[in-house]
Amino acid sequence: MSLPAGWEQGTHNAHREQTPAWLTFTDADVYAFWYEDAHLALVRFRRDDERLLFVIGQQSRQGLHLSFPGRLFTDRVLDEVEPIFFAAVEEPDGQTEQLALGAYFHAGEAAYGAYYAPGAAVLEVSLFRIDNTGNKPELTSLVGREQEQAAALFVERYGDQLKMGKA
Repeated sequence: MSLPAGWEQGTHNAHREQTPAWLTFTDADVYAFWYEDAHLALVRFRRDDERLLFVIGQQSRQGLHLSFPGRLFTDRVLDEVEPIFFAAVEEPDGQTEQLALGAYFHAGEAAYGAYYAPGAAVLEVSLFRIDNTGNKPELTSLVGREQEQAAALFVERYGDQLKMGKA
């Protein structure tokens, strides 16, 4: 089979740039988050509870450029964050808010999670210290100096991507 001029094997970039490449799933939810410095997308299929992880590369008007990071990386990240990826937090008024992990990062020996409410109109970030060492992972609210330090580190690492921390 011969290919048209400009379509030699592996040289389809010109055509791809002109074609919108948005990808939607009718049976899965997609959650973008940072694992340390890696910007990732967790695709969680509702049926069969299947999960896939992708590295988010360049973002453009045509969509996201995703790559598969390999099974070893995927398993390592999911083993670490899956037990704490979703959290139900009780508000002062007694309501429960469902949150998803937006960033997982370390400061020294401590692990932290920045959580957000998926689908919320305004991005509000809640920070927690994560203890993932026991049989049941625990999230602890931050107060005082630890809250300030974790918030400063979060804004330093992810603020530009989220357009935060700039006056």
